[in-house]
Amino acid sequence: MQGEWVEAGGVHRFVRRWGPNDGQPAVFLHSLGPAASGALIGVGIRPLADAGYAVAAPDGPGFGQSPPVPAEDYAVDRLAERNWSVADALGWGRLVLGGHSWGGAIAVHMARARPDRVRGLVLVDSGHLDYDDAPIGQLNATLDELTAEAETQRHRAADRAGVASDLELPVDDPVVDAFLEAVKESLQHQENIEVRGFGTFKIRRRKTRMARNPRTGSPVEVSARPVPVFKPSKELRAMVAGIELEDFHDEEDELEPA
Repeated sequence: MQGEWVEAGGVHRFVRRWGPNDGQPAVFLHSLGPAASGALIGVGIRPLADAGYAVAAPDGPGFGQSPPVPAEDYAVDRLAERNWSVADALGWGRLVLGGHSWGGAIAVHMARARPDRVRGLVLVDSGHLDYDDAPIGQLNATLDELTAEAETQRHRAADRAGVASDLELPVDDPVVDAFLEAVKESLQHQENIEVRGFGTFKIRRRKTRMARNPRTGSPVEVSARPVPVFKPSKELRAMVAGIELEDFHDEEDELEPA
């Protein structure tokens, strides 16, 4: 796998690629999810790459390493145009389109907009959904109301087994590895990862400091560098302390940020 940044539709998008550069172009779009990105496509892409396909999996806006776009630009037809811009930036003409769930819905709109450029359409657990007919449809809700509702449905996974359970997969499934790899990748790019009810993994820059070589006793300068740190949530600290959350209060809550 190789990753690259492309400028598409006025924004930067991160794209993961597999297979020969001169192979049959194929764009695959990922689903929604708590850590969704093109990285999850890598779990099953090897047979396509071995068959000679040049596969590209862009991180959707606001997913993986791609920056978010204004809320109105998440309309499916606008996302479709943005993904055609990704294909243009890669220099691809006719191609195979594929998508999982939400990604498949976007792929359908892409095919409708430019059928002459679509060699094939592959939908994985996907298709058209009219949200006005769906039981989850809240077409009159405001963005703040939808965000608040989504907040109540966040996944809360404390460990690998919890991640596997949320994904409804066996603990040793390779998709779990892909999910965790996406988390590690976010930390590598100095993005915070929050696991609600458990804590937050952050990147903190440690300043240059003097230390001592334990073998020789000689002073050694340790260069500044980013280091991963973990801040436990209030829920986790209360559980460890054996105190009900509503009764929990400790000195950390009194500290003001420096």
